[in-house]
Amino acid sequence: MAHPSPKPLTGKEWLQRRYVDEVASLSEIAAEVGCSITAVSRALKRHGIESRIPAHARLLRGTQPRFRFPQLCDADWLRRRHIDDGASLKAIADEVGCCTATVRCALKEHDVQRRRAPRPPIVYVNRSAECVTCGVTYERTGQSQRYCSPECRGAIRLVPNGKRKYRVARHEEKTCEGCGVTYVPSSSYQRYCTTRCRETSQKVAGTCENCGAEFLAVHGQRFCGMNCKYSATVGDRRVVDGYVLLRVPKGTPGARGSQPWIPEHRYVMQQSLGRPLDKDETVHHINGDKTDNRLANLQLRQGRHGKGARFVCLDCGSHNVTPVDLH
Repeated sequence: MAHPSPKPLTGKEWLQRRYVDEVASLSEIAAEVGCSITAVSRALKRHGIESRIPAHARLLRGTQPRFRFPQLCDADWLRRRHIDDGASLKAIADEVGCCTATVRCALKEHDVQRRRAPRPPIVYVNRSAECVTCGVTYERTGQSQRYCSPECRGAIRLVPNGKRKYRVARHEEKTCEGCGVTYVPSSSYQRYCTTRCRETSQKVAGTCENCGAEFLAVHGQRFCGMNCKYSATVGDRRVVDGYVLLRVPKGTPGARGSQPWIPEHRYVMQQSLGRPLDKDETVHHINGDKTDNRLANLQLRQGRHGKGARFVCLDCGSHNVTPVDLH
């Protein structure tokens, strides 16, 4: 069922006066009446009123000028004001009553070359100066120039570099504290020629805490290698989510990762049984304390078990069991 048209759209005289005589747009009429633009367009068609061509369509067909300011549509006027009279874009915009961007578009539309104001020449005061490093008088190219050449700028030297042909060295040559080679440092506090030389020089003689071997230690190193470090730390314990994890040797059943950790209650139970636990077997803490991993406090269960409860047998040998709260 079609909705009835708004009352003003039913009268041809009112619609023709607003659309044809007063040149109101469809959107303005729709906002005034309180309907959609489609409803206004249908009302015009119903009353036999010919629709106007939209502004952008008139522009494409050439029936409407590119700019709504008549001065900007005249190429001769634009060329005379901008080129001959020397008026700037802002002066033309103020005269016409638009913005400078519109004037710029009009110049481009009419192929009028924009006039570029010549830049004033740079004048340096006291062009002659004395080099801070060598004392030679030279003609400087900028007000802040203090050196006659790059070599004099901060006693700069060009030294060979691996990636580029030369690099700039701003510091005096130093002797490496590790190998005694003369080098050019990249900073004032550099003490060694290379990173490897620094690491080698900072190593001190040490004894491995696991195997007792002598080795060069760096930054308080306690073990000679990762194998000794791992062997020495087997048996370490830590608490994660309330459970105690035990570090065990590699290859222990139930241990995972490059540094194997296993829950201590599962490790105690499988050591007591003499076999690894299955995936569906769980170990329950009788007193509810997850950190109490004594064998007397552990029960082997099948599947998941509840928290804070243990199962006792009501009838010996039967499946008639009931949970009781832990105290």
